[in-house]
Amino acid sequence: MNSAYDQPRNRPSRARNRQEATSRRRACGIVCAFLIATVATVAALAPAARADEPRLTVRAPLGAEILVDGNLIGRAPIPPITLVEGKHEVEARLRGYMSRTAGYYARPIRGESLIFYLHRKTKRGALMRSALIPGWGSHYGDRTRTGIAWFVAEASLVAYAFSQDSQFGDDLIAYEAAVETYEAAVTDEEIAATRRDRDAAYDDLTSTENRRDRAIWAAVSVHVLSMADAWFRFPFGDLPARPTLASHGANGEFATEIALRWEFR
Repeated sequence: MNSAYDQPRNRPSRARNRQEATSRRRACGIVCAFLIATVATVAALAPAARADEPRLTVRAPLGAEILVDGNLIGRAPIPPITLVEGKHEVEARLRGYMSRTAGYYARPIRGESLIFYLHRKTKRGALMRSALIPGWGSHYGDRTRTGIAWFVAEASLVAYAFSQDSQFGDDLIAYEAAVETYEAAVTDEEIAATRRDRDAAYDDLTSTENRRDRAIWAAVSVHVLSMADAWFRFPFGDLPARPTLASHGANGEFATEIALRWEFR
């Protein structure tokens, strides 16, 4: 047993132990408070989706580009998109298929979805477009530069034909005036001079008419050739008529899918 003389000697050791324990508890409290504050700050600054943020699932053919308000989101399949509440335009496009755009009003409801059924481009569609506007069928077949070349050639020839037709009208008036002057001539010198003027006016008239006719035939030829180019060089004849739909995660509410399925077909 400890004697009475040992107790005063042990008291300072116990006091130091209590002080050290208190210091350790304070240090642990400070560290825990710092960690809690750090976690709370990170959680507040993290761009996590709130429970009431609109989420949209988009289903489209595999590999189709998905755009929202003109901004590329990715290629199908893509995860659900978090949107700002309000009206948006969602577009799906895939090479060889007609692109589709849908207006969508984002609401704070999870589980909504859009389904895009894209129709394959056809040779008939390319031919009909080039029949209306030269080069349109080539552009429809994703050969934009060729389409622009056909359109510029056709527009240039048509503009030239119109200018020559206008010139033909002016030359015709000049020729008729020269004929009247020739018929009104009396002396031999007047007759000879007016005959030369009449013949020169006639030559100008026929030359302008020939240029106009050649421009018209050239424009018709370009039109026909652009149609043939759209038909015979159509690049998407071997694509499937109904591409496989891709999905990522939940498909959304079934009723919403059915309603939109008929809208985009």
